[in-house]
Amino acid sequence: MQYIHVSPDAPLEIQHTVSRMNACRQQIEDLTNRLKAAESLWGSLRDEIAGYIQNPGQNAAVATRPVQSSLNLLPDELLCDIFQRLRFQRNANLGPLLLVNKRIHCLVMNTPSLWTRIEFHVVGDLIEEALLHRSYVEACMERSQNVCLDIDIKLDWDTKQRILTRAATDAVMGLVDDEEEAVWSAFDTMDMYFNFSVYEEEEESLFEVLDAIVGAEGCNMPRWKSLVLSLPRDDSQQVSILERLIGDTPNLRDLNLQNAFLLDADDEIAWEGVLPNLSALCNFQSDGPTPSASSLNPFVLQEIGIHIGHPSGVNKLSSYQALQYLSIVCFEGGPSGDPIISLPQLRSLHLGGSFNYFIGRLRTPLNLLSIASHDISLDYKLPSASAVEWTLFGDSERDVEGTIKLLLDIFSGLRGTQKLSLFGFAKEMLLIAIQVFKGPSPFIENLQTIDLRQFRSAPGPPLLELGRRDFVE
Repeated sequence: MQYIHVSPDAPLEIQHTVSRMNACRQQIEDLTNRLKAAESLWGSLRDEIAGYIQNPGQNAAVATRPVQSSLNLLPDELLCDIFQRLRFQRNANLGPLLLVNKRIHCLVMNTPSLWTRIEFHVVGDLIEEALLHRSYVEACMERSQNVCLDIDIKLDWDTKQRILTRAATDAVMGLVDDEEEAVWSAFDTMDMYFNFSVYEEEEESLFEVLDAIVGAEGCNMPRWKSLVLSLPRDDSQQVSILERLIGDTPNLRDLNLQNAFLLDADDEIAWEGVLPNLSALCNFQSDGPTPSASSLNPFVLQEIGIHIGHPSGVNKLSSYQALQYLSIVCFEGGPSGDPIISLPQLRSLHLGGSFNYFIGRLRTPLNLLSIASHDISLDYKLPSASAVEWTLFGDSERDVEGTIKLLLDIFSGLRGTQKLSLFGFAKEMLLIAIQVFKGPSPFIENLQTIDLRQFRSAPGPPLLELGRRDFVE
């Protein structure tokens, strides 16, 4: 099982999924190590009592015990840790665990923390999708007692129009000579105002599950600790979901809003009224614009990840004086005379897209500056940063002169940097740029290492790893 990597300009939903996949891989490795340690300890203890074991043949039987018996060897604390880290089937349903044996059943039923994650995903064909049962959500609410909840909602089901169009297309494809695309287009332009009881019943069940998560008049929302909400592409579906999320969330610390870029201006105003109390929010992630400061506590919010389509979105950031981690994808720049942004607590900054505009306005020392972009021009000195990571997308060999100039600009723009990590650059170009730069302009005194990898988190050693003596005369 390998780590997954995608381009940073991939949709934020895809990046979030990849991040969760890589986190799962790390969790599996951690659990594997813990299980090996437990097995080793068990083996050592068994060796200590080997002289008292009456039937030596039991040693061979241990290796062939069924899974249920092997689980019984592990302490409750370790089992709970395993069950909290892993996801069982779709929508994180704990049901299969209840069928293992009496001990596991009792452990799961009496451990509130195992019932605090509710995952509700419906993507694609609503009729074919196996929906989460409302009764399971209600069981989670009851079994979790008063422990705060982690809510993950991803709803993007096909509309009735799309499902009927697909069914009609499939039905007539064997009767006509036209291409499938032409048949689809013919049906797609028709208004499918027909009774479709199966679809309507499934959609009603979907909203029943969503209502159970929210609770009557939002009564469950004060228990939400984190919320991942991926909105559907259809406007009417968006409204149907947002109008249900009206309630108090005083304990919400993490909010991840996906497909926010689909909201038009009026919807964004409506969205800001959905979660009016975000005073405890520490982490806001979205593929949409900067959140409104009116619903957030600028002295609490520590992490923001957003997409900004207009320079005015950058101006809002100056309100968040407690901000420590910031990730921005900028789609366009603004005038060079815009005021400086000061974020005194900022420690880590990731920039994608049109990074020059933001670099030109920031005057905050950083522990880490990370830039990922197709752009090969750097117009400003970089902010002072202990470590700088630069990812270049596309074919760096397509514009050799431009890529080498970018490397030279990076070298000359470093301030206080001890380590420079590069991704996506050709090895030969980096060596040429170092030779060109170190003649007339020495590297800054702080810089100790430069390393090059094909992409971020690439396995194995770097393509090139240079110490200070390698790039200083």
